[in-house]
Amino acid sequence: MSISVSMYNALRLPAADVEALILGRLIVAMPRKFINPGQKFALYPANISINLLPHEQHYRSSFLPVAKNALAQLNSETVLIKAWAKCELCQMLNDPESLEALSQLTVWTTEALQQTLLEKPYIFLAYLRVYLLPQPLEMPVHPSGNFVSLPKSLNVTDATPVLSESIFAKRRQKLEKLEPPE
Repeated sequence: MSISVSMYNALRLPAADVEALILGRLIVAMPRKFINPGQKFALYPANISINLLPHEQHYRSSFLPVAKNALAQLNSETVLIKAWAKCELCQMLNDPESLEALSQLTVWTTEALQQTLLEKPYIFLAYLRVYLLPQPLEMPVHPSGNFVSLPKSLNVTDATPVLSESIFAKRRQKLEKLEPPE
């Protein structure tokens, strides 16, 4: 049974990270602030970087073509929102020893994660259950802020998850325990 949800804001994330979430290549994001589990929001692809590294050093080589394509699609005046997410868990990561394992389970390089940890004392990892919107929402670009207000309330359902419940649960467990990928 699908549930219906109304949401009023969107989480700004790097455009390539949003694309990875939509494609099911990621189930976590690195928001700037803690996100409460249960919180729901649209995914806003922004031209932002989590750290100062070039994209070639930020993303693993297998993901680079997708990352470059996501960045090329950014428009200076409007943003296309294609998905929404529910935060299942948000945790702080501050152990440099775990970054290599995290890199193997995500699209980010170990170097990018190390650089992020140098810039702030910890990384927030938000586990996101992602759902596709039936119609993309086009809205004006908002150049700043962690969350962006949507132009109007967005009514969505959880009928189109990117990953099945079992695949999401299996990947979440691997990430939480930082177990190497299969």
